[in-house]
Amino acid sequence: MQVEETKTCSKCSEAKSLGEYYLIHRRGRDEYRPMCKACERLATSKYQKANRDKMRIKNKTYRQLNGAKVRLWEKKYRDANRYAVRSKNRKHHELSRIELRDDYIKDLLCKHSILVNADIPAELISLHREQLKIARILRKLSA
Repeated sequence: MQVEETKTCSKCSEAKSLGEYYLIHRRGRDEYRPMCKACERLATSKYQKANRDKMRIKNKTYRQLNGAKVRLWEKKYRDANRYAVRSKNRKHHELSRIELRDDYIKDLLCKHSILVNADIPAELISLHREQLKIARILRKLSA
């Protein structure tokens, strides 16, 4: 009978199995991180929220230096998760339509004119948003 090894998390102080810890390779040997996976994710999330601008710059720099690698990874992910990606995109589009988000309005304006997405001024977006709101109200009243 094999006894499962446990380790105590340095953050939450709970004893958990080694499968609940990330493995790191240091100086030719394997070690486990001091915090459990749940605490690591929480700490990472807090850090990223507190340092949004710093993370945005870091990610942008990485994408510029490793563009081909990132695009290849994204393509592999999309191919392997085609239905999940399609479902997520549909939900995003539906929310954009309901909430009249800027990207949705830009797409509408581009679809029905010779405008390009980058050329659309913010004033035109807000005016078109108000026009769509009025049209929705009129539709409700006439129904």
